[in-house]
Amino acid sequence: MKVGNRDLYLLMITSFTVSLGINAVEPIQPLFMVDVGATELELGLIFAVSSLLGMASRIPLGILPNRIGRRIMITIASFTHIASLIFFSFVNDVVWFYPLMVLHTMIWGIFGPSAISLASDTASPERIGTILGLYYTSIGLGQFIGPLFCGILTEYVTYQAIFIGLSIFPVLGLIATMRWKSMGRSEKMFDNERVSGAGERIVDSFKRILRSRNMICLCLSRIAFSIPVAIFGTLFSVWAKTELLFTPLLISIIFSARGAANSLIRMPTGSIVDKIGTKKPILLAFSLAFTAFFIFSVTSDFLVILIAVLIYGLGWGMRIVPDTTILTESVESRDRGLALAILMSMFALGRSVGSLVAGVAYTLFPMYIIFQMSAGILFLGFIIIAVAIKAKEPKLGPSIG
Repeated sequence: MKVGNRDLYLLMITSFTVSLGINAVEPIQPLFMVDVGATELELGLIFAVSSLLGMASRIPLGILPNRIGRRIMITIASFTHIASLIFFSFVNDVVWFYPLMVLHTMIWGIFGPSAISLASDTASPERIGTILGLYYTSIGLGQFIGPLFCGILTEYVTYQAIFIGLSIFPVLGLIATMRWKSMGRSEKMFDNERVSGAGERIVDSFKRILRSRNMICLCLSRIAFSIPVAIFGTLFSVWAKTELLFTPLLISIIFSARGAANSLIRMPTGSIVDKIGTKKPILLAFSLAFTAFFIFSVTSDFLVILIAVLIYGLGWGMRIVPDTTILTESVESRDRGLALAILMSMFALGRSVGSLVAGVAYTLFPMYIIFQMSAGILFLGFIIIAVAIKAKEPKLGPSIG
């Protein structure tokens, strides 16, 4: 299904609302869980279980768009998002965080493969980096605005009220989706979309994807990147509040700064990828993340941490576009949705491992050791990319717009 520019912009609005809702609550979720009664070890278990079950759902969810249509998947994601935010506002016992975090984690698994596939469908091979950079910027803006918005709200209202208030954003995303012209056509279009994928055996698609050396390396590098991401997400807010005595607003500003850097670097990275290829930007991304986690391990000063978080955000944002571009170049178009789901499941796997490690490690080691361990894992990811990835060289001559 070909998507026009108007539909791309509407898709970006929907992606922004999904990203904003997910990332707005990231700084306060651990704090809310601790307020309800969770220990640091329970925090790790809650995040680990949700990531693990979310990972298990990613591949089936990546197959569904070819069966029921991308619009339906995006609509389901919006309703799931609304439900998860509302349910969070009623939690008064730690046990409820387990199913709700699973539901929360599944949102991107439902939404992501369809949305990213649609965005990549709008681009010619010469412009894939630029288009993906533009699309991923909409997600990055949610990572920037969401935590800042949430941090300001923490000064005035309860955590429960914040969850309720944020539910308006997926409603706005749903409205944007309904205005998508190519999605407003007859149901016959969706029948054709289902038929086009129904005759293809999933096992054949798996075989083609797993024959790609780049795909295997991308999976390993995503695991290496996502473990430190999960460690940071699980422990940073609690560590900053209890040991560094940062307020929830300051913590939210830190997460927002990461999101700002993450967002701003994505469009330039897309253009850079089109000009110099994918390998150098992704190696630089891992280097920046490694540097940030090393800085975390040697300071407790707010301004230094803020600078390190900006570096971390630049690394995160710079990794995404070349990572996805390598995937689109390494698998056939018909396998792209499943390949994206597999790659996303690897990120979920790494987050599950990272959250579990975080919960256990926090009871055994000081935070500076945990940050240094995270930096070491990022270094392994750098080695995998440097040694094993075979990226295509950019085409010479003027790009085709």
